[in-house]
Amino acid sequence: MSEQSHGRRTVTRGEFDNLECNRCGACCERILLPSPLKFVEALARQSLVDRAPAEWQLENERFVAWLSDLEPTGPVFGTDAGTVHEYRCVRFVRLPDGTGFCTAHDKRPNLCREFPYGRPVSRDEYPD
Repeated sequence: MSEQSHGRRTVTRGEFDNLECNRCGACCERILLPSPLKFVEALARQSLVDRAPAEWQLENERFVAWLSDLEPTGPVFGTDAGTVHEYRCVRFVRLPDGTGFCTAHDKRPNLCREFPYGRPVSRDEYPD
């Protein structure tokens, strides 16, 4: 483990990449996203990119499919960047022992693959 950061243990990106998922669901059960209208606008702009590389098109298909598997769960609140909505992904299935798994793990978009985006996950953010 690396140095302490504000009293919390931290890890380097390399150390993080070698950690195993503990199947807590933090990346699946509290997803904060812009308003649905912002996504519709973005998808409309993407339709203009019909000559995008195949890798980009595959990721875009994964992302759009993932969006359809989100259900609203929590507060809608305003930030300096606009309105934020809270969702959970229905692809995550919780087991009786409290752990869980993604039913579409191999098809998850980069948004899921890259969680927690280089920052620590704290109990305050994910109380469960």
